[in-house]
Amino acid sequence: MAKKKLKKPARGPDSRLTAAQEAFRGGRHDEAEHLFRTAAASKPPSAEALFFLGHFLQETGRPQEAIPFLKRARRLHPEAGEIDLQLGLAYQDAGDPAQAENLYRSAARRAADPSDPWLALGNLQALRGDNQEAAQSFRRALEFRPGDPAALINLGHSLQALGLLDDARAHYEKAAADPGFAGVAQGCLGALAQRLGRFEEAARCYRPRPRGQRAGSLGAPRNRGRLP
Repeated sequence: MAKKKLKKPARGPDSRLTAAQEAFRGGRHDEAEHLFRTAAASKPPSAEALFFLGHFLQETGRPQEAIPFLKRARRLHPEAGEIDLQLGLAYQDAGDPAQAENLYRSAARRAADPSDPWLALGNLQALRGDNQEAAQSFRRALEFRPGDPAALINLGHSLQALGLLDDARAHYEKAAADPGFAGVAQGCLGALAQRLGRFEEAARCYRPRPRGQRAGSLGAPRNRGRLP
């Protein structure tokens, strides 16, 4: 799936968070975790520090550990849609899709840019097979971020699952115009052509991509933020 960078909740700068982010980007996860935890333990409590610790734990495969920190951040900063989004991702990974859906809908109401929450909700709906609802959510994401290639490809998958093959193809073709997603979109077009028995067209879609393009298919992608 396309990976989306989350905006941090507004709060005063903290040099430990800056150092922790640098350590994370450098692959020094033990150091990053120590710094995130130190910042999160500060007094008075910081929504920003709690958010980033929860985000770090989620990104390193520990959603159950992330949830309490993200919930504390939400109590301190209840209007931040970015926290609702990340908390929803944690609940989804922890096996609670109902709670995740509620949080994605809350994030869509609160976030300055609701496209990521709508994308996350659509992904959740697609994963459980609700492609009609998923298509509506992906369209909402595109209302706020027209031309977003991840939303276009995800919408194409849902339309294809609904049997709307021409519409799916049109969305894959729009996504293929983005250099970063051209390889993924061409793979989707190739799979669709193969399904329709258009094997020569499929072969053209599967030709090697120029260097720098993404490989593979998004399948049922997840919206996922990254530590800045």
